[in-house]
Amino acid sequence: MSTNKALYLITTGDQDGVGLEVTAKALISLSKKKSFLRDNVFFIYISNSKEKYVIQLKKKFKTLTVSDESLNNIDLYKNFEIVFIASKLSPPHWVFQASKLCMSGRFSALITAPLSKELIQKSGFSEVGHTEIFRSVSKVNNLYMLFVGRFFNVLLLTGHIPLKQVNRNILKFNDTSLLKNLLQFRKNLAPRIRKKPIAFLGVNPHAGEGGIIDGAAEKKLSSFFSVDNSLLKSTPSFEGPLVPDVAFQKKYWNRYSLFIATYHDQGLIPFKMIHGQDSGVHITFGLPFLRTSVDHGTAKDIFGMNKANPNSMIEAIKWALKLSSSYLP
Repeated sequence: MSTNKALYLITTGDQDGVGLEVTAKALISLSKKKSFLRDNVFFIYISNSKEKYVIQLKKKFKTLTVSDESLNNIDLYKNFEIVFIASKLSPPHWVFQASKLCMSGRFSALITAPLSKELIQKSGFSEVGHTEIFRSVSKVNNLYMLFVGRFFNVLLLTGHIPLKQVNRNILKFNDTSLLKNLLQFRKNLAPRIRKKPIAFLGVNPHAGEGGIIDGAAEKKLSSFFSVDNSLLKSTPSFEGPLVPDVAFQKKYWNRYSLFIATYHDQGLIPFKMIHGQDSGVHITFGLPFLRTSVDHGTAKDIFGMNKANPNSMIEAIKWALKLSSSYLP
């Protein structure tokens, strides 16, 4: 048994959601490849060790159950394939704890199942989502939601903020490290698009129509994404601003390696309409550790029905394994 296994943390989200179900289904599916079990250990947060999906995993894998107070000795657990972390804490607490463990460098990545914003609030936290929790723990202000899909990829320039704040945030945006990091990340994408330009969308209708419909935000973005091509070794860089209402037409999917949307729904409505739960991974861009996630919600309406589609979790785990050896925020 290898002692050089990579260690991954998985938080399974709301107890009455599909997080544990898609986690179990994903791990069982991926275990068909022998190297998956040989090279990795998955530490999974659970609240009930008698839950049916926990029992399924225990039958399939070499497992151990520990408390969340026993994680100081993780090297002792490398002979197992799955380590269940039986926790009395609420799922939002799991995310805080797991983030701190990843910050310590002892885990290769954090993989998260969906967590409702209502549960975060009920647990006494002011944060409204995973991204805000990571910002609080890491003390890194500039974090971005990046969504990788089968057909196209989207980065959100702003996060969970009201629409009325989007324009103000764009006008003062100046995170120059994002440019270089995006170009570096692009190398991990599919060969057909990894050398294609990165497109950025306008904020206003018709991308400002040349200043007729405001246009200040578009002018700011055009200036910001004017990158010195010497950084790129003659490969294309950034193009835009694209008109938002046509940017995601099928003919553009292979023209660009990635789309930069200026606000949450501008990017996620088309992404989720096209990808559904069949494909799509959420990566938190900018963190000092690697975090991947499903791109869907808790789906409480199908909790306990064994109907949840695990494809997004399968892809989230695959991307965690792919990026963890050479991760750059």
